[in-house]
Amino acid sequence: MDTDGTVFVSKKPRIEEYPTIEITTTSKVLANQLREILLKKGFRVANIRESLSKLSKRVAYRVPLYGKENIRKWVNEIGFSNLYKKERANSYIQ
Repeated sequence: MDTDGTVFVSKKPRIEEYPTIEITTTSKVLANQLREILLKKGFRVANIRESLSKLSKRVAYRVPLYGKENIRKWVNEIGFSNLYKKERANSYIQ
């Protein structure tokens, strides 16, 4: 999460600020494994999205977790080593 993940606010219909955690990898296998592990741990995980990586022009796979409850669960059960991402996540769940 600390290197290949991000915490941000996305816009959804009828929701101006929707907190999101997203982990990106160029490995489809890893993205699917990560999604399955998170589902087994009780996270609500959206479908994996494909996008073109800006740096390498390879296909990247994004594993998204939406909403305050997912972020709260991540903070409590997994956490962050990156102080910036930790503070950002905490600001979204207050």
